[in-house]
Amino acid sequence: MQQVNPPLGTVDFYRSDSRQQLRITMVGTSHYEGQVFSSDAPLGLPASVNVQATTPNDVGLDDAICHDLNRDGFTDFIVTLWGHGNGLGAAFYDRLIALSSGNGYRFWVVPTMDPSAEDFVTFGKIEPLVMVTRAFVQKRDWPEEPKSYFVYDLWAFHGDALVLANSIDSRFPKWVRYTSEPNWKPAISLTEDDKRKLRSDQRPAEATP
Repeated sequence: MQQVNPPLGTVDFYRSDSRQQLRITMVGTSHYEGQVFSSDAPLGLPASVNVQATTPNDVGLDDAICHDLNRDGFTDFIVTLWGHGNGLGAAFYDRLIALSSGNGYRFWVVPTMDPSAEDFVTFGKIEPLVMVTRAFVQKRDWPEEPKSYFVYDLWAFHGDALVLANSIDSRFPKWVRYTSEPNWKPAISLTEDDKRKLRSDQRPAEATP
């Protein structure tokens, strides 16, 4: 990793047994660029990743994933980009996902909280590998105190697309009330209409050139 102040530098991700390599470039403080190479030859144009860059340490090195996620024989990549917030906001990240697509790659950006290796689970033959994300939403009913919730979703890797996969498990999307006391119970007080109003359509953002 090369560090320049302001943060203009690159970080490369690869496996020793694969020719594919993901390069993340910090473009000033405005955004990142992602591009995959094979034996130093670019596989498609660089994609513009609309996540604010602050320091090179915001690019997750220890929790990056280089694996054949869509099972087509080519290495795919998942890298976390920290949102650099404070307090609860420090838990907010974006996952940058590069999925092999023919002779190139498609890039997706999905927000989540406190990403870890435990976010990847299997549903056997139904879905060999899925990713879990966590969102934060609030319900404000004046004059009552705001009510906060964590919402968990499932995502699957289908070809070069990242697909919402909540339909494979009836527990998802899973809503959990966020309180000052430990709580793991579902947010049963919310109606389906409440849930639809509290968050927008769950579609991943595609990063394009």
